[in-house]
Amino acid sequence: MSEDSDVSAFAERMKYCAGKVGNAARLARETGISRRAIGDYLAGEVEPSRPRLVAIANAAGVCVEWLATGKGPRVPSETQIQHADFDRELFTDCWLAVEELLDGLGKELTGRDLIELVFAVYELQLLERAEGRQGLNMANVIRLVRTAA
Repeated sequence: MSEDSDVSAFAERMKYCAGKVGNAARLARETGISRRAIGDYLAGEVEPSRPRLVAIANAAGVCVEWLATGKGPRVPSETQIQHADFDRELFTDCWLAVEELLDGLGKELTGRDLIELVFAVYELQLLERAEGRQGLNMANVIRLVRTAA
């Protein structure tokens, strides 16, 4: 597959995500990413950073792998979620890091907002592990927390 078709395919997946939340402006609001950047992604001019990719996937309810590569399921099925390899220790570390950072910022998230943020951090850390990096990447965690808070 050529680079042009990769970029075009990514832009199509981005259009799907924008449609899932309503439109590009709403996707920008829900992710904290500027409308202009979302427009650039939709036009296939640039690709988002990993933290932004995770935020977009979470806002649209799609799998990060599918959004990034076009591979795997578009949305996680209940069966996949139930049988996925879940790293309880990593998830706990992510939860504690998010809570500590929110406390440090004097911010509070509750309910679904807190859970979605922790899960976004968890997914990001799984991507980091897949690339051979261990431990929490606190720079990325901080960026996600600041974006959400």
